[in-house]
Amino acid sequence: MHLTGKATQWHHNYMSTRYGIFPSWTEYVVAISGRFSELYDDPLAELVELKQGSDSVVELLDKFETPRMRLILPEAHTLSIFLANLNRHLS
Repeated sequence: MHLTGKATQWHHNYMSTRYGIFPSWTEYVVAISGRFSELYDDPLAELVELKQGSDSVVELLDKFETPRMRLILPEAHTLSIFLANLNRHLS
């Protein structure tokens, strides 16, 4: 892992407050994501969190395509996620 700028400063401060006790990787990821969450890019989470709501199927598909293009997923997984995002009466 390579950190620069504010992330490096955050890391040094975070580790100094731990008094030599190293966090688990999960704890560290949660902490750094909490600090820099707007910078964290997770297209899979974007796909899973999408919901159709009042959008048409075409509108949902348009919203779905952007994060999907940033992933390499088998078509079966992509289809499964898309269908799960549809309103229940359509899926």
